[in-house]
Amino acid sequence: MTSSTWSIWMHDVRFQWRHGFYAAYVLVCLLYIVLLFQLPERWKESAAVIILFSDPAALGFFFIGGIILLEKSQGIYSPLFITPIRLGSYLWSKALSLGMLSVVAGGSIHVIHFPMGYESIYVFSGLLLSSIFFTLLGTGVAAACHTLNRFFFLSPLYASWLMLPLLGYFGIYETSLYSLLPTHSALVLLQASYDPFSVWTLIWAYAVLLFSIVMVYFWAAKKMKRYVIYRVGDE
Repeated sequence: MTSSTWSIWMHDVRFQWRHGFYAAYVLVCLLYIVLLFQLPERWKESAAVIILFSDPAALGFFFIGGIILLEKSQGIYSPLFITPIRLGSYLWSKALSLGMLSVVAGGSIHVIHFPMGYESIYVFSGLLLSSIFFTLLGTGVAAACHTLNRFFFLSPLYASWLMLPLLGYFGIYETSLYSLLPTHSALVLLQASYDPFSVWTLIWAYAVLLFSIVMVYFWAAKKMKRYVIYRVGDE
């Protein structure tokens, strides 16, 4: 991290702590942990994958929507973006701080229910990368919104098609096209601790996720410039 990214990251972590994000996720994790203890062993791995998959999706996408809209209402962008702070530092700080929360939350669920091994790195990296992706995606959507209702209205238009790989996971409909979606790659990495995948499948999963993060980063930056930074003087 650059010094500016680090300082913003520390601010974001304090902001999330102060507004109860960590307290809320302790409760959510406890509920998931208890739920998995109640399931038969033959269902536990599949249920864990779905829980870990939905966690960074909900955390990254919907939490960042609330954060962006809260910051808009508090009018922090006028003083923020007339400082030397760069937009890139702002975006990566948000993505990494929520990514850390996702890894801590999802990683705790994984560690309690399954033995740790070298394969666990796939789970932790899958949580981090998918959370970063969804956080940047949610940032771009929220940047163009002024109310939570508008954000929730637009959210399915951006996020629903990303859930298509779940049809393949549940055996409802299979197609190789799923492998082009970052959410399919996330599912592969989250499964890799429980089910073996070829090296090339894992490499492809990482490549798709990283490429998707780069693309959605530039898209989110464009949205922030158009709807937030260039309008700061109008607030």
